[in-house]
Amino acid sequence: SPCRVFLIFCCFFILVIHAQGAFCAPGYSSNAYGMLGLNIVPSARMEEAGTIRGQLSVTDPYLHGFLGVQITDSLFIGMRQSIEVSSLNDEAKRLYPGIDGKIRLFSENRIRPEIALGVQSGMGHKRQAGEYIAASKRYKDFDFTGGLGWGRFAGGGLFSNPFKALGTHFDKDRALEGEESNMPGDWFTGKDVGAFAGIEYFTAIDGLSLKADIGSDAYKAEQAAFDFDRPAPWSFGANYNIANILNFGVAAQGFERVMVRLS
Repeated sequence: SPCRVFLIFCCFFILVIHAQGAFCAPGYSSNAYGMLGLNIVPSARMEEAGTIRGQLSVTDPYLHGFLGVQITDSLFIGMRQSIEVSSLNDEAKRLYPGIDGKIRLFSENRIRPEIALGVQSGMGHKRQAGEYIAASKRYKDFDFTGGLGWGRFAGGGLFSNPFKALGTHFDKDRALEGEESNMPGDWFTGKDVGAFAGIEYFTAIDGLSLKADIGSDAYKAEQAAFDFDRPAPWSFGANYNIANILNFGVAAQGFERVMVRLS
């Protein structure tokens, strides 16, 4: 069951941490879906080349399993399995697989932020699919992120899709559900785009950072499928980086839900 898998994963990493017996300075960490980001939104940050990241996270109504590789300094590819469950003690109701990716467009310098383009379920089930452009800028102990999103990231659509100026293909209605896989022909399409933003503060405690963000995921597919009560679009949480091999994150989504992440 998902509960047993999660517990086994936790026990394995606790043993590894015990063997390492050391702490390290904080670094960038992943979001609920697996790639580097804040709590519920992505960022432009990239892993160190050669990094392999495995993760399990719980965000109602899903358990996400993720495995990704930073292939080059500017390219990250991951595989994710999102499992619909009412409780960790229940059997999975449905599986939503997807392939995620992020490519760095510009590195950060003194003036310019780091800018990246990403896809979530770029190829995979439409339920979790979305694309985004993110920019991240570090100032002392603060890391700021902002971006625009399509598909899953545009549920709260703030304004018209700017890519429609490139052709009617991008202005077509975007299916957020269905049995046909999301494919490159669906990327950056839809009538509207959403916006997201967040901040991470690296505290004086080695390995500990605080994260706050706000997204534009309206959970439209879930609301249509089983009358899901969507969480607040904002979250606040903390990440603890231990021995450079384990990240533990927890965040409150509004005042009613909790996200837990182990990578």
